[in-house]
Amino acid sequence: MHDTLPTVAVVGLGQLGVELARRLPAERLLLVSRSETKAAALAKELPGAAAVPISRLSEADLVFLAVPAGEVVPLYRERLAPHIRPDAALVNTATLVDTAELRAACPDHRWIPLKLIGSAKALQAGRTALLVTDDEEHRALLEPLVGALGRVIAGDERWVLACNTIATKRALEAGLRIAEDLRSAGLPAEFAAAAQAVVAAGVLQSFADGTLGHFGKAVLQELEVERNEAGVAREAK
Repeated sequence: MHDTLPTVAVVGLGQLGVELARRLPAERLLLVSRSETKAAALAKELPGAAAVPISRLSEADLVFLAVPAGEVVPLYRERLAPHIRPDAALVNTATLVDTAELRAACPDHRWIPLKLIGSAKALQAGRTALLVTDDEEHRALLEPLVGALGRVIAGDERWVLACNTIATKRALEAGLRIAEDLRSAGLPAEFAAAAQAVVAAGVLQSFADGTLGHFGKAVLQELEVERNEAGVAREAK
């Protein structure tokens, strides 16, 4: 690409696209959105940014696609491809879109995966994520640009889908279980939202950070004892 920071474009200004745009240290940042008003408003906040039509993607060295998974291929083929330089690269952030499939289906450009273990909402709250690309060359290219979002590692992008699927399923199961247990305990229904969004979310964050308080540590110890006893009982059968 370039010895200096490349000219970067972000296509799609949903939650993730906005967070990307806010944290990219590009000297020139091109913002492309269905909503020209939204792009223009965001560009005013960011030094070096400009809200531009798709035709100006020809100026970009690196194009981040932050659009829904089902839109990636049709948007690229029908609108973006004619305007992106042959030497430019596209960054695939869609968790559900395998970059190998994009390379096979859309071979006229270089495709780089960048998958997020985290969420745009967490980024908005000031947290960081873990980002996965496919090799050391791409990691070295992307880390100076997206390091403000979190650490970038080289690995298998399919890990991200597996991780996010497991975490999302378990989190939703926990949310449902909390509501059920509160009802069974005869507690007011309005407690459920606070228990899910404040207590459970805070406990998980502290558990991940290793900063559980005394109460959390005591409950964790009880759970570990219960799990150990259940494991012993299974082995005895």
